[in-house]
Amino acid sequence: YPELTGSYIGVDNRLFPRHGLSLNLATRAGSEALGSDTNFLQGWASGTWFQGVGEADRLIVRGEAGATWTSDLVAMPPSLRFFAGGDRSIRGYAWREVGPRILDDYAVGAKNVVTASVEYEHYLKGGPWGAAVFVDTGSAFDSKPDLHTGIGIGARWRSPVGPVRIDVAHGLNDPDSSFQIYLNIGADL
Repeated sequence: YPELTGSYIGVDNRLFPRHGLSLNLATRAGSEALGSDTNFLQGWASGTWFQGVGEADRLIVRGEAGATWTSDLVAMPPSLRFFAGGDRSIRGYAWREVGPRILDDYAVGAKNVVTASVEYEHYLKGGPWGAAVFVDTGSAFDSKPDLHTGIGIGARWRSPVGPVRIDVAHGLNDPDSSFQIYLNIGADL
């Protein structure tokens, strides 16, 4: 499928950004006349804003939005559908847990996605170790969003090769759900 993408990274430090903005945009299309199983047009955007607070702390705000225009979403490959949940989406929920489901709770993907996150990191005496608190929310949906929110805490280490993050989060929409644990290495640009 033809795809047009664009990225902008304007941060002060690519391994550990304290100030700046990262943006990603993509659009793709498919046509039955050119061999696609269905006609579709899709747009997607994500952004992350980094703001240093004091000498060692930082605030990280992230957002994502995407939409698909098609009459037959199921004819599209799953890799082109939107999903939500997991470490780079809505922490507190398993990977692809949030969104439309069928038969035995199988995630089918959705036409639209919207997610947002606010995170505050505090580093101990300007050293390599720190902690974070965060709240994530969002949904993958076809017509109306069913927002799911997760909250959590995390440990941070500024390693020589980039940040290492371990997060523990819980989804608020189902009080009986289990805690989720996530491990990430590298800057989220």
